[in-house]
Amino acid sequence: MDEKVAFHIHHTADHFAYLKHAFGTVPDSARDEFAFGDLKAALKTCGFKTKTVAHMCQLLAAILHLGNVQFVDANKHHFGGGTSSSFSSQESCRVKNKDTLSLVAAALGVATAKLENTLTHKLKLIGKEFCTAFLTVETATEQRDSLARALYTVLVLWIVDTLNQKLS
Repeated sequence: MDEKVAFHIHHTADHFAYLKHAFGTVPDSARDEFAFGDLKAALKTCGFKTKTVAHMCQLLAAILHLGNVQFVDANKHHFGGGTSSSFSSQESCRVKNKDTLSLVAAALGVATAKLENTLTHKLKLIGKEFCTAFLTVETATEQRDSLARALYTVLVLWIVDTLNQKLS
């Protein structure tokens, strides 16, 4: 299927962290492909254009890949395992699998460096100034999952709103 190649989802479902947690067991891929075809047909019947359905699939693929982005402690893995003086007083992390991060960034249409910064740093308002805070592996993982939830929520709300407009 061309979509699997285009969205880099030519793996089994157990490759994606979010699907592993959702199902517990690996779903039947043949059944899922059939259901996916039915879903696309239903969306077309509801008036969604082919290009719009492709964009929805692209966003869903980005969310799946986002769940596979992993983080490592920058202090322990910076420049061959030594501690860098610029990181020694800060707990910070970095993305471990940049290839997956690049897939997500491309699917979302954002720069890879900007996405990494979004996932590993947080802006905090202290007094009247914004300061950048480094995130730990745990807080970056929470930030990643929050972004995935937000993207999924916006997509579902948009689909529901669009369907309501088409039906009224």
